[in-house]
Amino acid sequence: MSNPYTPYPPINRHGRAPTNLAGRVACILENVRGAIGAHAAAVRSTAPLLLITWNYLSHAAKRLEALTRRVAAGTATIRPRARRTKDPAEPAKPRPTPKHPPLPRRFGWLVRLSPNVGGLGSSLRNLLTTDEIATLLADAPQAARILRPLCNMLGIAKAPDLPAALFPEHPKRPPKPRAPRPPREPRPPRVRRKPRPIQIYPTQTWQEREALDRELAEWHANRRPYVPPKPSKIPGLTQPTAQPPAKPTEPRPRPPPGWGNMMGR
Repeated sequence: MSNPYTPYPPINRHGRAPTNLAGRVACILENVRGAIGAHAAAVRSTAPLLLITWNYLSHAAKRLEALTRRVAAGTATIRPRARRTKDPAEPAKPRPTPKHPPLPRRFGWLVRLSPNVGGLGSSLRNLLTTDEIATLLADAPQAARILRPLCNMLGIAKAPDLPAALFPEHPKRPPKPRAPRPPREPRPPRVRRKPRPIQIYPTQTWQEREALDRELAEWHANRRPYVPPKPSKIPGLTQPTAQPPAKPTEPRPRPPPGWGNMMGR
């Protein structure tokens, strides 16, 4: 579990590098809180979730520090978490409402939400490869419950150089037995209907167009010529005089050369 790469020790906001394990983890989490605080100030829509994350990281640092103190004093007790078998005849109890909304559970969700914490996640990963973490997990296995959510939110995946206690393999639950379904009634045989003939609307062919052109030409040839109306015999009623024919437009004189573009060409 020894780490051949020795990174720079994390420095807190006071410019000090803590020496103990809990102080180094708390220093990394303090830097994470500063990064997500700057991101929440820039992107206000993420501020409610990042505020809950801020409080969670602060509480996790305090829990880890209290646990390391109990381990150093020899008062830490290993409490195996017993799984309770549920009686199917017992009615389900309603779950209590949490005080705060739960955090997302997607792997690396904090790095996706605030990308500036990615480098701090690598600092925590390098710290998890040290022998101090392996000793702490051997003396107090409940420390994995504090570090496991931090690995999940910062995108620290399972690797051979990391403690196996942080990434336990949960056995898959067997599928629940389903109640047998009642037999279905047989469906009546399906009657296949004959397909309807496709109705193709006729279009105008070239023969029909030629016939219409001939009818139109005959109509123009046989129509009555236009006869102007006769002048009225009622006195005082004047007929509208015909408009004088329009004068032909004379061509516009061309300008002298060089006049159009003012360049003499």
